[in-house]
Amino acid sequence: MLSENTNQKNQQALFHLWKGEVLLDGENIKNLKLEWLMSQIGLVTQEPTLLSLSIRDNIAYGRDATSLQIEDAAETDHAHTFISSLEKGYDTQVGSAGLSLTEEQKIRLLVVRVVLSNPCILFLDEVTGGLDFEAERSVQEALDLLMLGRSTIIIA
Repeated sequence: MLSENTNQKNQQALFHLWKGEVLLDGENIKNLKLEWLMSQIGLVTQEPTLLSLSIRDNIAYGRDATSLQIEDAAETDHAHTFISSLEKGYDTQVGSAGLSLTEEQKIRLLVVRVVLSNPCILFLDEVTGGLDFEAERSVQEALDLLMLGRSTIIIA
């Protein structure tokens, strides 16, 4: 188990720069509380992390969200249609690491999770890299909506 001091040093190393500074609304990120800063960041990757839980629980992961908030986030991402078409809808179990879902559906759920968290900063890491043309287009439309009004860093 890490001591609090060691853990704090590791967290500070996460944001260590050799030159220059990174500002968030004019404030150097070194001066911000790490927990708050991390809550302001949304991450979407080409390999979404899903747990062997329901779709509802995967979307709400780490958040205390109502069913209405979850469904509103899914509507914003246009994922509500595919979720509702599943036999158990939002209560569908995704299986181990989301094996019961397509790659597009997994990414769409991760996008909905980020919509629900409403971060001000997005990291998009090779999100559509492993998708076919139709799935890529669908996911890109969702990402275009997600990026509105947010600072976005895209790794392609």
